[in-house]
Amino acid sequence: MAGRVLVIGGGGFYGRYLINDLLQHTEAHITVASRKPPSDMADGKRVHTAVCDLNDLATVQKLAAGCDIVAHCAGPFHYLPLNPLKAAIQAGTHFVDISEDRAFAREAQKLAPEIQAAGMTVCSGFSVAPAMEALFAEMLRPCFDRLTAVRTFAAPDTRKHRGAAMFHTMLFGVGRPFRQPRGGDLAQVAGWTEPEWVEFPPPIGKRLTYLVLEMADLDYLPTLFGVETVEFKAGTEHVVLNRMLGLAATIRQKTGYPAWENFTVFVQALSWLAGRVGKDEGGVFFEVSGLVDKTLQTHRVALMAKQDGGLIPSVLAGIAIEMLLNGRLPHTGIVPIHTWISPGDLVNQLERRGLSLYWKHHDTMQWQPFDKTRLLLT
Repeated sequence: MAGRVLVIGGGGFYGRYLINDLLQHTEAHITVASRKPPSDMADGKRVHTAVCDLNDLATVQKLAAGCDIVAHCAGPFHYLPLNPLKAAIQAGTHFVDISEDRAFAREAQKLAPEIQAAGMTVCSGFSVAPAMEALFAEMLRPCFDRLTAVRTFAAPDTRKHRGAAMFHTMLFGVGRPFRQPRGGDLAQVAGWTEPEWVEFPPPIGKRLTYLVLEMADLDYLPTLFGVETVEFKAGTEHVVLNRMLGLAATIRQKTGYPAWENFTVFVQALSWLAGRVGKDEGGVFFEVSGLVDKTLQTHRVALMAKQDGGLIPSVLAGIAIEMLLNGRLPHTGIVPIHTWISPGDLVNQLERRGLSLYWKHHDTMQWQPFDKTRLLLT
């Protein structure tokens, strides 16, 4: 599984998790591309660094030309630049990103003819939303006659400090309106509204969550599964901070002001302080509903990290790159996000990376260890 992988944004929060995954599960040589490459990452053997601004297409193209795979982990995570994908097309090299941005996904789809002509493989949206949602919805689809809703709830870790790009994206969405599928209609909603308490498997337990922001799952899941409702909610263990963001959303909804993303530096500093007493575990669960003999049923599957919860959004990218390097993802063009790996292989790969799975099917009240035999995944 040797090869050369260019990780754009590799010095950032999620990029570091991806590089650790590649070092553990492949023999690839890695180039960490960043505006300010971190000196602590280059080992002179498998990991090297390069100065690169993703807005500088010529530099990105030059770096991509010498690699087998381009991985895009850089922020901002909304209105994300397409340059890394364009550079990969120019070089004819495979491409993987962890983008959850709706606009980026739409623009990437427009490049499908060029991607196909380049004979490359593109794995786009390989984060929690939309790819992980789609994979677990596909896994649970045989339990239903018809799917009606996919709701996702995330409980991020807070101990490790995230970069400014993530906070800017979160604050950009606070109180900002968007339309999402709900009950077959498009409902007007806003980021960081509609608080809801949900129950995660231990050690997380109950968590207050809010709608986040406009993401690519709003397009993908209705198209792939015909679902009428799509929601994504998240919240930290710091309830006071969650409620403060909820209040900020209400203010923006009523007044149109302020542009909360302008307070990124302040909120990032506040998060760092909160992280001193924060938790390292993290998790996400997928609530899939549908009809069985005209009766509505709901199944839930949770993916948990007892430590380093921040690795969850990058784990699919690591799996995809490993499969590309060893020839197990032989697909030309944009990879269908819901069928590129079998349910059984997905579970095995997640467990191999130290993640735990749980599920709560429609006739139980408590989370249980995931039982592959119930879904015929063995």
